[in-house]
Amino acid sequence: MKKTVSVLTTLSMLLILIPCAYAAEYKIAVVDKQKLLLESQAGKDALAELEQVQKEKEAEINQKREAIRKLEEEISIKGLTMSDAAKEELELRHQQMTREMNRFFQDAQEDWKRSQITLLKPISDALDELITNYGQEHGLDLIIDRRTPGVLFSADGIDITPGILALYDKLYQEKKAKKE
Repeated sequence: MKKTVSVLTTLSMLLILIPCAYAAEYKIAVVDKQKLLLESQAGKDALAELEQVQKEKEAEINQKREAIRKLEEEISIKGLTMSDAAKEELELRHQQMTREMNRFFQDAQEDWKRSQITLLKPISDALDELITNYGQEHGLDLIIDRRTPGVLFSADGIDITPGILALYDKLYQEKKAKKE
């Protein structure tokens, strides 16, 4: 019995220590891709453009809401003195305006999602390529996104986000200067 426990303990220790010994041979780094998207100049420009689109759509939605509110007010004030046909016509117009606003709202959400993909996907793809090249040039075996499920901790020393951010901003500024 003691011999079996001793053998099991030894095997357990080997199973724990062998992967640790091999892990020391790998160069691993982490990167915060979301931070790169939000803090890079390209990401800031794209987010500013998205915010502008969103503000324009919100202004249109607010105009439609105000028109509906005014119509509701008209129905409640004049409704008692109107003929049934006129009141019904206003209520139908109210329903139509509400449906139109709801459709506009849904279309605006879909447009915003499409704009988000259109603006952020090229940045994300460029960052992926830059991170891959960085890893190859620096002899890294593995680069993990810090926000990946399962990554509970990573030391600051293996975080390459600041270096990638500086490289990407430099490339973005050069590309932007060539366009101008």
